[in-house]
Amino acid sequence: MFFELYNYITGDRFINEISNAVPYYNYKSIYAELFNGKDGYIFDGWEIEGKKTKIKDNTYIMGAEDTVIKAVWKKINYKISYELNGGTVDEDLVEEYTIESDSFQLAKPTRKDYVFAGWTGTDLESKTISVIVEKGSTEDRTYIANWEPIKYKIKYNTYGGEFSKNYVN
Repeated sequence: MFFELYNYITGDRFINEISNAVPYYNYKSIYAELFNGKDGYIFDGWEIEGKKTKIKDNTYIMGAEDTVIKAVWKKINYKISYELNGGTVDEDLVEEYTIESDSFQLAKPTRKDYVFAGWTGTDLESKTISVIVEKGSTEDRTYIANWEPIKYKIKYNTYGGEFSKNYVN
């Protein structure tokens, strides 16, 4: 009789033959040694393959048949926070993603009397107009909208008159 531990995320396998004298096994130490996990996932216990039965307390009592026990991994949800600094967006902002989420682009905000100067924040070295969070990213993120006031030119027609220097900048 044998049991096999299989990590579907990393592809690691651990196979061990056991005798009837050792009908149970504690898997906590095996996890620590062999299954270090993978970015973007958290270990969520062991499951008997084909039965979708979770093993409680990391201990399983073997039956009379060969058994495959698989590591169960749960995707980590990462958060995105935004500081719009008085701006708004016309579409929903992505506020959460996982390692398996498709790549997405941050929405471009707007603000009355200002031009969007770009995002600053996570993984950005300078103001960036178009920010794409790539599939496979694995961290909480924060982005800050930056603005520059719109500069207007004003042309005066004095109809033959002149401005005093006190009124012209």
